[in-house]
Amino acid sequence: MKDNNYIKGFIAGVVTVVVIALAAFLGFNAVKMVIYGTKSDNTLTINTDRVSEKLKKIEEVINSQFMGEIDNDLVEDYLYKGMIVGLNDRYAMYYNEDEYKRYQSETKGVYSGIGITFGGETDDIKTISGVFEGSPAEEAGIKADDVIMSINGVDVKGISTSDVVKLIQTTDDKIVKLHIYRPSEDKYFDCETRIEEVETITVHYEMLESEIGYINISSFEGVTLKQFEEAMDYLEQNNMKGLIIDLRDNPGGLVTSVTKIADELLPEGVVVYTEDKYGNRKEYESDADSRLNVPFAVLVNENSASAAEIFAGAVKDFKAGTIIGTQTFGKGIVQNIVPLNDGSAVKLTVANYFTPNGNNIHKIGIEPDIEVENVEEQLNKAVEVIKEKIQ
Repeated sequence: MKDNNYIKGFIAGVVTVVVIALAAFLGFNAVKMVIYGTKSDNTLTINTDRVSEKLKKIEEVINSQFMGEIDNDLVEDYLYKGMIVGLNDRYAMYYNEDEYKRYQSETKGVYSGIGITFGGETDDIKTISGVFEGSPAEEAGIKADDVIMSINGVDVKGISTSDVVKLIQTTDDKIVKLHIYRPSEDKYFDCETRIEEVETITVHYEMLESEIGYINISSFEGVTLKQFEEAMDYLEQNNMKGLIIDLRDNPGGLVTSVTKIADELLPEGVVVYTEDKYGNRKEYESDADSRLNVPFAVLVNENSASAAEIFAGAVKDFKAGTIIGTQTFGKGIVQNIVPLNDGSAVKLTVANYFTPNGNNIHKIGIEPDIEVENVEEQLNKAVEVIKEKIQ
């Protein structure tokens, strides 16, 4: 018979996530959780007696018949995750304490690490998809497409990406020893790198022909405004006569980040507004102090979503610039993170957002002013449009 405390994880899981976490969020005395919808009475009510009784029966079956190893914490986590999955909202999520800490680091754009990202990896292969400029990893000679074989002597084969990140971040002396395979040279080598507070690079910029500035924003995070201002400073100091802002493949990010950047470029007015299930409206505005006095264009595609669409929608409604590319993704809803008492959190869809002209683009997207499907021609078209405006 397994640990009899196992049931506590089940029962505490359901009761805690409903009663403590969400009741604290909503101020309800009853065991209710408001979920996203269009009617004010759209609530989810949990019959805790029935759920508790069923969980007891499931626990008895598991403890009497299941042969595998049981991770009580993992099972409890999946109780909470299952509850959120049951909302049938692809954007809703439950984060345990470690997951929530990682989420906070990602949205701030600053985290403790060596400055690498993973992509396309399986349980057996941990391929580095990117190395941040100026990061400890770059200084150690690590490159994109390198494969991490071991960390501090621990073989990472079969280890999840999140556990690989933990191995790096929990190194006692802040020095990480890596064994790496480089496919491009078909060689293995060892290297050491240190753990630092690393800033995610979300803005890349350069000066194109005819003194046309180019700024690519990969996502709107906590560090993006500062990086955007640095890009603008550089381009303005180099006599920028026109600007292209590239939001292609930008999945979105923080509403506060994108609206602050929009405020830098747009005239006075509402950039975007949101409405919750009760019809409560919140407006995000730009003031009259725009720093941009040159023509600009915005590049978008089918993967430009959420905050990227807020920006493109505002530019289009203000008629401040030219939108070029293909129809955007169409995510016109807003999520809110609700921290819980134990360090975990839930993310729920809580509102619709609307462009300045009152358009909700959810599952619709934003139609570009000039449609260009060929990826290679999109930037060329933007340059052509800006050239015509500055001549």
